[in-house]
Amino acid sequence: MYRINRIIPAILILMASCQKAPQRDTAVLSEQVQAIVDLFLRENKEWLSDGNQLVIEGNMEDDKTCFYLNIYENDSSIFRPYGKYNGIVHYHGYDILLFGDSWNDSFWKCDTICDIPDKNNPERYGLFYDPIEWNICICCCDTMVNRSESNFSYLSSLPKGTYNRILCDSLQKIINP
Repeated sequence: MYRINRIIPAILILMASCQKAPQRDTAVLSEQVQAIVDLFLRENKEWLSDGNQLVIEGNMEDDKTCFYLNIYENDSSIFRPYGKYNGIVHYHGYDILLFGDSWNDSFWKCDTICDIPDKNNPERYGLFYDPIEWNICICCCDTMVNRSESNFSYLSSLPKGTYNRILCDSLQKIINP
């Protein structure tokens, strides 16, 4: 009996050490970005692959009139994002990598900021890679979605103009509730 009492704790310690460590978020998404990601996933659910990785990039125009929020599905075996890295968020089974500017913490807050160099393999540039992507242009003066500058992967049975208008209206309600 004494021998079993010594073996059981050793087995429990071994089992605990073999478990995968929980993934840790290094950023927090705003409610607006969570809703945008939810809409992105809902609109593209039948077209998304099993990669379970999304990338969100925030970029301010040089003249600071427009802010671009880009969201796309990423296949890390083909493309590795680079630039100003702001951290990772695990959301609805997806690893969401954050890059660029958050527009004064409006879209995310992070405790990790570093620069990831471009280490993409130049031999792969001939490979066709066209991920599902949304480019949302937001006017800085009034936070309105600029329809003419915003681009969306077109995967709908609706006419493209109608689909883009519906998406822009939905995004506008998310950004300015």
